[in-house]
Amino acid sequence: MDKGVLTLPGNRETCTEEDKDGLFRVKRVTDKFYQRFNLPDSADATAISADYRQGVLEISNPKQAEVQPKRIQVKAN
Repeated sequence: MDKGVLTLPGNRETCTEEDKDGLFRVKRVTDKFYQRFNLPDSADATAISADYRQGVLEISNPKQAEVQPKRIQVKAN
């Protein structure tokens, strides 16, 4: 995460095989990509975590603890 933008790099690979008229052809394609997400100001950049299971990427982005207003006791004389 940098300046409120979370960037996820990835690779995509495909492979096709063709056997036609005694000729065997293999075609492999590899692509790189980036997915970017603008995060709200309330996102806690130090607590972002990711988990990849069974082909699913799960990203946890907790909010920052809200700053509570400070109460000041005023003494009357």
